Amino acid sequence: MAALVASLLGLVCVGIGGLVGLVLGVVARRQIAASGGGQTGDGLALTAIVIGLFIVVMWVAYWLVVVFTGVESPWSYI
Repeated sequence: MAALVASLLGLVCVGIGGLVGLVLGVVARRQIAASGGGQTGDGLALTAIVIGLFIVVMWVAYWLVVVFTGVESPWSYI
């Protein structure tokens, strides 16, 4: 559950939450697999990984655009 919350916080916390959620989701899935069915929540962990990965990819793309185009922010032309 913490992985999912951290991933969702990545939407508003400059992407850092997405990275934390991604890492926590991977750790959670490994623990769930190692428990042999004793722990549940694999779907939540997978969701956290997908959302976290999406957020990290979007932030990397944003910073690549900023670096290579010189645009300081998406609203700089307004």
